[in-house]
Amino acid sequence: MIRKLRFYLATAIVYFKVSYNYKVHFIGMILQNVLTFVILFLYFKWTGEIKDMSTADLVTYYLLMLAFFSHIIPTVDVSFFDKLRSGGLDGIITLPVSLNGYFVSLHIELLVFKFLVSIIIFLLIAPLIPLKWPSLNNFLMFIIASSISLVLYFVFRIFFTQFAYYIERADALSFWSYYLSLFLSGGLLPLRLFPETLRKLLYFTPFPYLIDYPIGIWIGKYHFDKTYLIISLIYVLVMGSLTIELSKRGMRKYAAYGG
Repeated sequence: MIRKLRFYLATAIVYFKVSYNYKVHFIGMILQNVLTFVILFLYFKWTGEIKDMSTADLVTYYLLMLAFFSHIIPTVDVSFFDKLRSGGLDGIITLPVSLNGYFVSLHIELLVFKFLVSIIIFLLIAPLIPLKWPSLNNFLMFIIASSISLVLYFVFRIFFTQFAYYIERADALSFWSYYLSLFLSGGLLPLRLFPETLRKLLYFTPFPYLIDYPIGIWIGKYHFDKTYLIISLIYVLVMGSLTIELSKRGMRKYAAYGG
């Protein structure tokens, strides 16, 4: 177990060193998000309250979404998908480690890097605009809900990657998985702006627990509801179990074709 953890850690460190170009691109994306946020801020300042969300609620929602939660919208990793399809990961598959664990180790350091940069941007912008700040209790509940969101993100990303064993190209799957997750999780609009019946139905799916629910706790629109907690954890367990089963079947299929 310790040797596996060391391997995953070493993989994350190596990937951190070789992903310089990606990080430069990411900085550019952050600046783009800042510009997008400025436009949204001016719009909400002009329109005022929408439904039961004040200007401060909307501004806070989109700042948190663009700064942090836009990084955990699950989609297919096309590069990893193509490597698996082409046999580029045969060297990893033959090692006594989990391919899914290897996948997480590749992405965890980039996620940490994104969050660190986003925290700096957030702290620079926050004093300049009217934000909604949570109480201590809501902040702690926000941390718990965000942790569940992070787990769901990795479960879904690994789940989508399993399709590499069954389909040849990832482009369409990558497109639809990203934009469907973005829309249903509240990445385009807060779900409170949806018709109430639709919002309630969506909360029986896993998507709102990625973005809308954690941010809703921060701005005081949701409480840490026991029902929501149970639903989100059920999806973690169900999707996790399904992913493990798909992975096992996929590996057997992969081995049958000679890797």
